[in-house]
Amino acid sequence: MAHARGNPWTLAPVLGAAYAIQGCVAGFFAFVALPYAAASGLSLQAQAGVLSLGSLPWVLKLVWAPWLDRWARAGAAVVVNLLAVVAVAIGLALLLRAWSAPTLAWSLAGLWFAIQVALSLQDVAVDALALDRVPPQERGQASAWLAGGHHVGFHVLAGLALGAVAAKHGVPRAGFVAIGIVLALAVPSLHLLRGSPSSSDAAKRAQRTPILAALPRPLPWLLVVGALVADVATSTVSTELLVRELHWDPAELARVLPIPLLLASLAGFCAAAFVVDRLGHDGAVGLCSALLGILWGGFGLLRPYWSEVAFLVAIVVVQAIVTAIFYVAMQAWMMDRADPRLRVTTFAIWAVAFNLPRVFAPWIAPGVLSLVGWPGFFGVCGVYQLAYGVVFWRVSRQFFAVQPTAPGSPGML
Repeated sequence: MAHARGNPWTLAPVLGAAYAIQGCVAGFFAFVALPYAAASGLSLQAQAGVLSLGSLPWVLKLVWAPWLDRWARAGAAVVVNLLAVVAVAIGLALLLRAWSAPTLAWSLAGLWFAIQVALSLQDVAVDALALDRVPPQERGQASAWLAGGHHVGFHVLAGLALGAVAAKHGVPRAGFVAIGIVLALAVPSLHLLRGSPSSSDAAKRAQRTPILAALPRPLPWLLVVGALVADVATSTVSTELLVRELHWDPAELARVLPIPLLLASLAGFCAAAFVVDRLGHDGAVGLCSALLGILWGGFGLLRPYWSEVAFLVAIVVVQAIVTAIFYVAMQAWMMDRADPRLRVTTFAIWAVAFNLPRVFAPWIAPGVLSLVGWPGFFGVCGVYQLAYGVVFWRVSRQFFAVQPTAPGSPGML
């Protein structure tokens, strides 16, 4: 299969801009639409319903992915991405039109659901573009652009820029600015319409391949499920630690942490673009996991210093940098193991495994904390993550190692 790869420093930013669309839309809802709707009287029950309904369309990734693998024409991912973005912009415009209606709760829920359907389709299309066009030795760099783009869209374009517009001019003005940003970020994707991958026997292989035959084996899938358990657990208790245990004022929390956290995460994504491919994707996962384990374990041992603001900020910054690299390395590792016969489908299944701890880990964290206390909690998380890094590296290298296949090649898991 012929691929339009070009210079990775032109392709990767295009993919990053596509992910920035997702971050911007999610941030507009999190920082602008939902808070202002709540201030206008939207009940907590209605807010929870909107959020729950908006999460359902992402299950559709497992529907869109086989469609793109089996039946979409070669190069269709570019067109699907652009059409999905247009659908998102239309959904936002309809949401703004209904903003002052007395049925805001129903409008917000229905239109947010429709926007999320379009975003889930766009997400699968962008993943297909990355899998098709990024060579294996550049997947770490591309994953860094994807994650960094989403981060910039969520925190910078939405949290800072759209939040400021909404505070000064209201939600409708911020929404129209969001539509402009979304459409502008889609323009670089037009570059990919030139030199789209040509038709080959890849689509025929996908049509002949039963989905069950391309599923990941249980053990490596479960290995990926364990990646974020400690990260989600520590995030779950972070507010409780700062506000209740260490008696931080919420206003101080909002003033001290967001900017260092944002800059550290962006620095981590930039570093990941250079180091993940050089270390090897499985090596980078193992190393970053071990570093996170050491960081959390050391934090638990240094309980007397928790009251020092500088110490806490330093911990947050280091954790953000290492976590960003860890996320990028995991995404590149999963891309390596996307079966080329059904590359988008199997990558979506790996992504489900990676994100599964977000469902169950928050329920585990309070029980562990009550059992072992604060220092013990971070000690347990540290030991777990350190052990996970060692096990991941050894298992990945010895039992599930693959030669990363070039885009479109018929490699083996």
